[in-house]
Amino acid sequence: MQEWLSNERIWFLVGFPVVIILMLYLSVMLGLKLQGAWLKSSLYLVLSKGPKPLRLVSAAVIGAVTPFCSCTSVPGFIAILEAELGMDTALAFLIASPTLDPAGMAILVWLLGLKFSLIYLICCFLTAV
Repeated sequence: MQEWLSNERIWFLVGFPVVIILMLYLSVMLGLKLQGAWLKSSLYLVLSKGPKPLRLVSAAVIGAVTPFCSCTSVPGFIAILEAELGMDTALAFLIASPTLDPAGMAILVWLLGLKFSLIYLICCFLTAV
């Protein structure tokens, strides 16, 4: 019995559920904060009043500079939809957010070089828009 309950297994059995619960909690809290922030921000005015091309480019830029993974991009996506900014604006944000992550882009430059990274950045940005 004592061999089965080694330090590594105890850390996994205790730590894994705690990490999952904390990630879910942070995701929900961030989503609620984003939903309130969208309706009060000046970005909402730009995204709601601007012409369609400006809205799409702005949403893609906002998605690109937010350092979130896809699990926290979904609450931002829902906040854009609830603010009634349009499905096209929400999808531009949702596509750009995980694909153009600043940390991911830095790692891509480090691994594959600047030329490939710029091609990747342009293709992902155009896809998002």
